[in-house]
Amino acid sequence: MFRFIRHFFADIKTDLFHSSLLLSGSLVAQVIAFIAYPILTRLYSPAEFGKFSVFLSITGILSILATGRLEYALMIPKEETKAHDLKKIGLWWCSIFSVACLLITFLLALFKGLSSHVPGLFFISIYVFLTGTTQIFTLYRNRLKQYQKLAQVSVIQNAITSAGKILLGFAGSLNVGLIFGSIMGQVASFISISKGLMEKTIFTKPARLKETLREYSAFPKYRMVQALINTFSSNMPIFLIAFYFSAREAGYFGLILGLGYKVITLISSALYQVLYRRFTEEKNLQNPVLPLFLKMSILLALISIVPGIPLFFISQKLIDVFCGHGWSEAGAYLKIMLPWLIMVFIVSPFAFIADVYSLQKKVLIVDALHLLLRILGFYIGVWAGNLYLSLTLFSLISVAYVTFYYIWYYFILKRNSTYSLNQEPLIPPVNSNSFSNN
Repeated sequence: MFRFIRHFFADIKTDLFHSSLLLSGSLVAQVIAFIAYPILTRLYSPAEFGKFSVFLSITGILSILATGRLEYALMIPKEETKAHDLKKIGLWWCSIFSVACLLITFLLALFKGLSSHVPGLFFISIYVFLTGTTQIFTLYRNRLKQYQKLAQVSVIQNAITSAGKILLGFAGSLNVGLIFGSIMGQVASFISISKGLMEKTIFTKPARLKETLREYSAFPKYRMVQALINTFSSNMPIFLIAFYFSAREAGYFGLILGLGYKVITLISSALYQVLYRRFTEEKNLQNPVLPLFLKMSILLALISIVPGIPLFFISQKLIDVFCGHGWSEAGAYLKIMLPWLIMVFIVSPFAFIADVYSLQKKVLIVDALHLLLRILGFYIGVWAGNLYLSLTLFSLISVAYVTFYYIWYYFILKRNSTYSLNQEPLIPPVNSNSFSNN
């Protein structure tokens, strides 16, 4: 038993070490955010959180369009020149799209009835630009293995964001405090992550513009559309709850979704970045990665399920103490969404597998079907006039979807592991210790 545990951790120690560098920054950043939440929920009402959730949902969808998801191709090229070209194209794309968003904002402002229903309308374009460019530089620094820098940026962003929201709340700017605070954090993050890279990128022309776009066209064609579908699918309840029920209920859902994803991001995001690079390297070397996939899955399941069981039974009391009496109803939302959040925690670090094996088109089809099922499930509750039924069906469909993805990833890696073992490798296999310096 002890020998198994020793070998278990020996095989994944390099990935855990690199993840721990990112995790250290994420841990500090998320601790700052969690400390801020009890203050924020006592400064801002559920309705104000609901409006902020709508703003984040809109900018989250637009940010995907702003990069074309080309940043996720940055890990794949063997040649550094191709990665540079992808980075430049992504930044150009993001800048042009953000300007277009600004122009559309001024057009929408002419229609008072419409613009009044869009929270933070005049700040959408700047938020989209900051989010998109920060994402591009984050993935590029991940390619360069600058994990300490990424950890530093994470701390800076969350510290400035939390401080800005709290200070603006105490200053009485409750209508825009949450949005302004987030913009302040994004500005700080952008300055930190782009330092030393921006001037070398945005003012120079890509060496092979057309060739690079043609080679990685699957990302804007499939990965971007898939990300749009997935993001809209996750944020769809916020729009529908705000429309069919109230901003207060949307605030409850947004709070739980925000807290849940902060916990998920704490570990899963760091693992995603490290494992993406590790799996890409192993694939290029034609080495099987299925054993690593299974071991990481077991580790993530233990980390999430063990604390998740007691959390299910004390969720309402916990939210009541943590956020204040005005938020106790959000505890029921947490209980409904918890199984889905646990499955996302386990499976999301492996979401890059479809990119590594060029399966973006199939992912697009699966996600489109998932969105339709989620909408159908949610509207059953709307027709019944029961929000809890909508959320329960939404969560159950989501659990089934994420479980399907995990099984699919397993068979993808199993098939490719079998193929690799039966083929003569293009280059000699290397010892796993070769990655100890990554």
